[in-house]
Amino acid sequence: MSVASPTVSAVRGVIATSLEDAQVEDFITDAVLILEGCPGIVAMDAPRQAAIGKWVTAHLISQRDGKGGQKTQQTMGDASESYAAAPGGLMIKSSRYGQQACALDYSGSLANLGNIPATVSFLL
Repeated sequence: MSVASPTVSAVRGVIATSLEDAQVEDFITDAVLILEGCPGIVAMDAPRQAAIGKWVTAHLISQRDGKGGQKTQQTMGDASESYAAAPGGLMIKSSRYGQQACALDYSGSLANLGNIPATVSFLL
């Protein structure tokens, strides 16, 4: 089962980027591939899937641009910006966009993506 894709304009509504539409589409494709690995999201309705996809796409774009965390400094002369690293390392919760995607995912699938469950084996 496929996941509903957000539109380029929806993604641009949450993140400012100088990327061309075709480049944003590439990020949307990647976001949908990520979401297809989340069974809880696959089972959701299309509008919620597209909303989550919009924020995951923005997360991916922000990671490319290095602007995922909270802005900590902005200078006008010689144009300088600094961003803090958000908690969560390189995972989805490392950006404010990824955190919003997780908030929309009531199944918790996205937040747990990549986590390997612990297993216990007994040798007899």
